[in-house]
Amino acid sequence: MADDELSQLRTEMLALQQRLADLERIADAATTALPTLTAVPTGMEAPAATAIDDDTDTPIGRRQLLRRLGYAAAGAAAVGALAGGDRAAAADGGNFILGQTNISSSASTLSGGSLTIANPLVSGYPLVVENSNLAHIKLIGSVNVATAPPSAGVIALGGNNIWVGNNTEWRTFGGVGCAGALYLLDAPARVYDSRSDTGPLTVGFDRTVALGSAVPAGASGAIINLTATGYNGVGLFAVFSASATYPGNSTLNYSVGSATATSATTAVSATRSIKIRCLGVTADAIVDVVGYYK
Repeated sequence: MADDELSQLRTEMLALQQRLADLERIADAATTALPTLTAVPTGMEAPAATAIDDDTDTPIGRRQLLRRLGYAAAGAAAVGALAGGDRAAAADGGNFILGQTNISSSASTLSGGSLTIANPLVSGYPLVVENSNLAHIKLIGSVNVATAPPSAGVIALGGNNIWVGNNTEWRTFGGVGCAGALYLLDAPARVYDSRSDTGPLTVGFDRTVALGSAVPAGASGAIINLTATGYNGVGLFAVFSASATYPGNSTLNYSVGSATATSATTAVSATRSIKIRCLGVTADAIVDVVGYYK
């Protein structure tokens, strides 16, 4: 028997003994308050109510009888506490006990099994992780999304992403492999102008541009306005992550005339940087950040 269960039983025994003492005081007071009969007519004597001890075949006094009844009640309460639903909560670090408030400062682990919540509440939440400062649920492991359970509405963890799926397809809901939420700046932030930096971009080479504080750490992508100016022919700019090699794309095409601009969405490197490749004829580049994904 766990120490906490023994402690609870001791507490219940003490409470029952206190009740027994109260009953004895009530019985004494009642006996004192009864009037004394000096004479009883012959033949009308009331039979004495006497309890007999089965082992010794001798009468048991009122106090002994009350005490024995108290012990029996205590024993019944102890058995009920062990067999019924009024068990004590789990010991610190021990197994959880359903139906009780389990308070623990040590970790409890469910190993080699599973937890199923059957017939959850119609309203409210079937599983709540509550903390006044922080609430975390950590899933450890991986799921092969190609062979995941074919159940509609399944949410699984696989490849460091959260997947939502049914019996025909899976889609990435969130995780490190996702673009994340879109954040738009209150106003565009100019982060690069080659006219006041290192001059026009060289044809066939990449220019690395740091997006700076306009894009916070942990961002996966950025929305930029890209402007080409100062050119004397036909060319293009291609924008991509600074951690990648040129993928062969074209972001902005320009020809003889005034400055040309466009909006573009691009991945960024871990250092929140992009690259711009210049092809055709040389030109100056201006980059303004409009928003980012994180």
